[in-house]
Amino acid sequence: MRRKTKEILAYLAVAAISISQIQFPAMADEEPTKYTQDNGTIGENDDYDVNVANNVTNKGYIYSNEGKVSSNEGDINENHDTVTTNEDGGEISENSKDGSVGTNKGEIVANYGSVETNNGKIETNDSENEITGTVEENNGNITYNYGSVTTNETKGTIDENYGKVGTNKGLISENYGDVNTNKGEIIENSDDVTLNDSDGLIVTNEESVKTNNGEITTNGNDNSEASIEVNNGSVNTNRGLIEKNNGAIEISFGDITKNESNGTVEKNVGHIETNNGTVGTTENGTGNFNSINENNGTVHLNAGSDDRLSGPMDKELTEFFEDYEGAIIYTNNGTIVINNGYLETNSESGNVTTNDGIIQINEGIVYENTGNVETNKGLVAGNKGTVETNASGTVENYGTVDKNYAAVYNYGGTVKDNTKGIEYFHITIVEGKNLKRSDGDFTIYNQQEWLGQEGNTKTSTSVIITPANGFYIPEMKVPANVNAERQSDGSWILTFTSGTNISITLPDAKLLYQGGDDSDDDSGDSDSGSGNGASGNNGNNQNGNNLLTQSTLTVTDAMGNPVSIDLSTVLKPISDMTVAINSMSSMFSVAANDIKSFGTVDISALFATTSAESITVPVGAAVSAGTTYTVLLSNGEKLTVTCTENGQLNIPFTKGIGQLTFIICNEQQSAPVLPPVSEQTHNTIMGAEVSMAALSAGNDFVGAATEGLALASNVGADGVSSFAQMGGGTLRQETG
Repeated sequence: MRRKTKEILAYLAVAAISISQIQFPAMADEEPTKYTQDNGTIGENDDYDVNVANNVTNKGYIYSNEGKVSSNEGDINENHDTVTTNEDGGEISENSKDGSVGTNKGEIVANYGSVETNNGKIETNDSENEITGTVEENNGNITYNYGSVTTNETKGTIDENYGKVGTNKGLISENYGDVNTNKGEIIENSDDVTLNDSDGLIVTNEESVKTNNGEITTNGNDNSEASIEVNNGSVNTNRGLIEKNNGAIEISFGDITKNESNGTVEKNVGHIETNNGTVGTTENGTGNFNSINENNGTVHLNAGSDDRLSGPMDKELTEFFEDYEGAIIYTNNGTIVINNGYLETNSESGNVTTNDGIIQINEGIVYENTGNVETNKGLVAGNKGTVETNASGTVENYGTVDKNYAAVYNYGGTVKDNTKGIEYFHITIVEGKNLKRSDGDFTIYNQQEWLGQEGNTKTSTSVIITPANGFYIPEMKVPANVNAERQSDGSWILTFTSGTNISITLPDAKLLYQGGDDSDDDSGDSDSGSGNGASGNNGNNQNGNNLLTQSTLTVTDAMGNPVSIDLSTVLKPISDMTVAINSMSSMFSVAANDIKSFGTVDISALFATTSAESITVPVGAAVSAGTTYTVLLSNGEKLTVTCTENGQLNIPFTKGIGQLTFIICNEQQSAPVLPPVSEQTHNTIMGAEVSMAALSAGNDFVGAATEGLALASNVGADGVSSFAQMGGGTLRQETG
């Protein structure tokens, strides 16, 4: 209707102008005045009704030109032939269908013929419903174009185009016709533009643009069905239809059939049927605020009910976000960076970086979920929210899984119903030094060890911890759901039971006692010793056993009443094996590798509340049931005890006072090894030996007094010990 109205108004305007300018010729019975002189000038003497001459210069008035006017500086009412140049100030009221104007610098009120170059003004280029009015090149102004303009040049303007414009490089204020190529500016397009070129601008498109390589400020309005077939350029606001977008769209309230791989839509407040490109930017908090049917590209934000566009919003956006419930993506085959809205299906190829909204079905990957996944058939890599049903997928769970039918790896979360699924618990074993461990029957996931539990049935697996040769493990502190059992060979068996995540740090294995220094090097500082003289480099020879196998022991007092003894006050460990060996009588000898345990027993504390003469105390040791062991006591006693329980030896102690040191060792021992003697001890004894030798009658041997006090380096293969050879003499002290 708008187009028809403008056409009628234009025709009326042209008609009014034409009528006002008509000077009617003589009556039919009168001969019209004709100008017939070639190369002449009209207007010097008179005006003429008809010009039939050639190469005429018109400075006056010609009602009808049927000849050739080379230069028109006056008025021509009708041109039926040729006007080479309509000069500035010249006017042609009507350039008829059979008329032509070479160059117009003045004004043509109505053109029904052809104008080669318009540098002036054409009021109406009118085709009269036929494409007869043509302007080859327009550098001036055409008020109404109903005909054809081949090129509207850079300085050319067309106020209203109802016809055809081949190429527009200038300005078309309103287009109701066809523009083949726009390289200039069209303020309002209400019909067809075939190509809006890269340097073209369409301020408002209310109809059709076939291809946009330039800029369209607004495509469509609320009442129009504007369309862009292919957008390779930029569209600031889309309220219509864009069939294919390879360019950039700032905000779309309308429809986009396909956003191609190179296409970007900053803010989608309308509908995108298929997105292969990019919607939104994370840093700007933009993306999809309405609907996308299928995403194969990247959507930076699928908005939730609390999301809004940053900055001031106009009335249209304000109304849009009233009672806003969030956006929706029906199928995701690509990437959604942030989903705060609703995602119907995340397919096998789809991934969601962060979900704080709702995902109905996940078949792909959700890297972090703080929202809700209704059904999971893929991977929820970090669930800190809720997975309602884990149907056939995998969940790394920090949050809640309502029902599990598949696999859940527990990172501290909760599975409410695991009746038909497997829940895996994380097992962390931090290994100490100088030991090795067996693998155990664990599941490896993400390069970590897990212990699975089917339904509510607990499962367990064992790991053997073995110290390196020459080392021992003193004790094993274990958390809940782990059982530790020491073996006779010094290894430990750790049994892990499912139900909780378990973290255990294994202790460093410690170096066993290995005897004294066999070298002859006595240049260093010597360590003083006492008793049996064990000292020197043995400070790391610590007890490898937990002495307490039970915390209390029940005995009877003098009245026959039961009394509980706190064994932690009775049994005390000794940190250094050397100390234990040095406390023994010199009559005892034992090899370090035969020792099973050692420590002290407080006899006074043991018998403080009882009148019993003897109490049997359970002591932890690396012993095996059915094997007989020797117990050495620092008071010189030697006991033989048979083990009845792995890891524990029941030792009988006799009533007394003070403390005793004990050593538990093999009954059948290795070759006797005496405690090592330091060089200082040896020299002290030898000093006394020399004095005794000087006081004796001669070369008497005092081997009995010095038995066992030779340095290891002075013991021969025959077992004879050489203590000293004095001066340059022949006196030699030996003992067998």
